[in-house]
Amino acid sequence: MRSGVARNTKVARELAGGRATLGLVQPITAAVLAGAILAGPLAQNGFDAPLDSGVRVQSLAGRSSCALWTAAEQLARLARVPLAFEQTVDCPPARWTRRSDTVSQSLAGVAVRQAFDQLTEQTGYRWVEHDGIAILRPASAWEPGGSVLNRPVSPIRLTSQPAHNALHVVFQAAEPPLFEEHIEGLSIFNQPVTMRFDGGTLVEALNAVASSFAGSWQAGYVKTENGQRRLVVALYTTDGPMTLLSSRSIRLPRGQ
Repeated sequence: MRSGVARNTKVARELAGGRATLGLVQPITAAVLAGAILAGPLAQNGFDAPLDSGVRVQSLAGRSSCALWTAAEQLARLARVPLAFEQTVDCPPARWTRRSDTVSQSLAGVAVRQAFDQLTEQTGYRWVEHDGIAILRPASAWEPGGSVLNRPVSPIRLTSQPAHNALHVVFQAAEPPLFEEHIEGLSIFNQPVTMRFDGGTLVEALNAVASSFAGSWQAGYVKTENGQRRLVVALYTTDGPMTLLSSRSIRLPRGQ
């Protein structure tokens, strides 16, 4: 059981640059972020709005697809649109950062949806807009057996539950369940989640959780000693990482 705490803490520390508690990430304050804001003004709301001049995100040139999250999250935040992102099976959740990479690419003047097109065309990813959310996943993950995130999830009703607890419920409601018992930390960020989910896929359930507080989520995979994987899901507000949860050790679908 303690190994679950160590595993979540290690991933949380990597996501937040060392700011971690047991099994979760503390919100990053405005004071910490002072002087580290990503360059470029915010876009207007909506996927068809053009990005303002000076908007730059991390360049993907010469990088693996694991780096796509950083550029996509920066774009989504500048465009004021929520993001749902799945890493490939070889990539754990990547760090959240407001810092513009020393090697960046300009997206000024193009519509938000065209900017997402440009980013995904440089990788093996495909994206869709659904209910105002930009959903980016590996191309193969969109196939029925292409990802563990395609698993069915039973209906869920939550009222004013902490976001971390909401992830518990989603993992438990997956078929088969993904939840693993673990020791909780004492500093869970209590962003309340009130949601009604009528059943669907794991992707749709995570969208429902994040949408309840206008947040985003990222899912990545951590390799276990026996060659299997653990699914790690992290939730974010516009101010940074909020909380995360690691699944039990699982066998990935054949198509993934």
